Amino acid sequence: MPTSFEFEQAAASFDAAADRAERLLEHTRRHFGPDTMRDGKLPLLADVTVDTAVLAAASVADELRGQADTCRIRAEACRTYSRQLATYGAEMDRWQRNQHRADESAAGGQGLVVAGPRPRRPSRPSFVEI
Repeated sequence: MPTSFEFEQAAASFDAAADRAERLLEHTRRHFGPDTMRDGKLPLLADVTVDTAVLAAASVADELRGQADTCRIRAEACRTYSRQLATYGAEMDRWQRNQHRADESAAGGQGLVVAGPRPRRPSRPSFVEI
């Protein structure tokens, strides 16, 4: 499973690929001047073909940007889970110390001392790796 850093790297790669897809046919139309094609159906066919390719490249770029957004969302989820896990660790340490004191108090006959509810470990999203 990827880490937040790896999700961020993937997002950057998807963005770069989207940029390349958008630039792929950037200069194609300039080759279709009056000296290249004149009469007949060929200029129309070339325009339709290039238009189709431009739309396909734009669609690919949109999809790649969507994947980049997903990666960024997942990277943030990794960071959030990491923070939650650190908080849980600190709360668990505190609870264990309190539990130990409660056990000692009960063993010494000093009455019931409650350590409080045990902290709950945060739920890990399926795609998160720390």
